[in-house]
Amino acid sequence: MIKFLNITPLPKGLFRVEYLQNKAKQEIIFHQETVFKHRLNKEETMSLKDFNKLQNEDAIHQTYAYAIHKLAYKNYTEQSMRKTLKTLSISSATLNQVLDTLKEQHYINDSKYFEQIVNEMLEYDTKGPHAMKQKLLKEGFQEHLIEDYLATISDKLWEEKCQHYITALLKARKNESKQARNQYLKTKCYQQGFSLDIINKLIDDLRYDNDEDAILKEKIAKYVRRYNINDAKEKHRLIQKLLREGFTYHQIKNHLK
Repeated sequence: MIKFLNITPLPKGLFRVEYLQNKAKQEIIFHQETVFKHRLNKEETMSLKDFNKLQNEDAIHQTYAYAIHKLAYKNYTEQSMRKTLKTLSISSATLNQVLDTLKEQHYINDSKYFEQIVNEMLEYDTKGPHAMKQKLLKEGFQEHLIEDYLATISDKLWEEKCQHYITALLKARKNESKQARNQYLKTKCYQQGFSLDIINKLIDDLRYDNDEDAILKEKIAKYVRRYNINDAKEKHRLIQKLLREGFTYHQIKNHLK
C-alpha cells in the first residue's frame, strides 16, 4: 500500500510527491497533469498496482511535455524525435504513444516539414544536391524520399545555383593564375555539394581576363625579397612556390632569366 505524505509544487509544472511504502519514506516527481487529473492529496492511500499505473501514465505526460519543449525551438521529423526521446528512461510503449499523439496533433508532420525545408534550401542556400541530401538525412528523412525528390530537379537549376556561387566567389579572387583560380573554384563548389560534371562545365566556360604574365611578374617582385634567386636552393624553393600557385614551369623560367 502507498500513502502520500506531502505534495510540493516545483517549477516547470512538476510536483515532488513524498510517499510511504513498506514503512520507508520515498519521493517521486510527477507532472502536474497527473496530480490534477487524479486529485492527489497527502494522507491519501493507493494500492501498489494503481501506483504503478500512475507512474506509467505520468511517464507519458512528462515525455510529451519534453517533446513539446523541444519542438518550441525547432522542427523534428518522426525519426529525429524518436532519437531524441530515446535518451530518456522510458519504455517503448511510452515512446510510441507520445509519437502517435504528436503526429495526430500535427506537431510532427514529415511531409510538411520536408516540403518546408527543401523550399528554404532551394530558395536561400547555395548548396548542391549532394550537400542537400546530407542535410536532409541528418534531419531524419528517409533516403528514398530524398532521392526521389532530387530526381525531379533539373540540372539547369543546379547549374544556376552553382553559377551564382561561383560569381560570389570570384569577387574575392584577384591576382592569381587561371589554374589556381579554377582549382579553388572546383574545390569550393565540390564542398558545396555540386556534381563534378556541372562544376567542370561551368569552369571550362569561364572567362579569364587577367594578364597572367603581369600577375606572375608582380609576385616574383614580391617574393625576391624573401628568396635569393642567385642561390640555387632558394631559387628552387621560389619555383616550387610559384608552381603551387598555378603558374607553369615555362612561364616561371622565362621570368626568372
